[in-house]
Amino acid sequence: MAVYFPASLPLVLQEGYSENRTPNILRTTFMSGEVKQRLLTTFAPFSSSVTWLFTDKQYGTFLEFYNTKLNQGTEWFMLKMLYNYKGTAAVRYRQVRIKNGAVKASLICFNGKQIWKVTCDLDVKDDTV
Repeated sequence: MAVYFPASLPLVLQEGYSENRTPNILRTTFMSGEVKQRLLTTFAPFSSSVTWLFTDKQYGTFLEFYNTKLNQGTEWFMLKMLYNYKGTAAVRYRQVRIKNGAVKASLICFNGKQIWKVTCDLDVKDDTV
């Protein structure tokens, strides 16, 4: 059964959103001649850096989701993210997990209110191949 990011929490910010795609390639160097490269598999999750802004209550909801449903960030879950494929930009669900379970949260003050800025890197399953 798929686990979904809580609908009560805001979407990922588009500012600062980035993707890093690294193909799953084996590179072999020989004593002489060209280096041989070959594709090991067509499936390789790519990495995406994301940021959320949460109120205190939303941050508590996020931590509960992270600790219980995601097992400290190790489980795959469905998250609405920016999706670019074939020239279209849309927001849709992607299957992701938090890379190494690492989440960074910092408290900032915005218009006299406390806001939690939460950042992490995600492994994203590429469903475009």
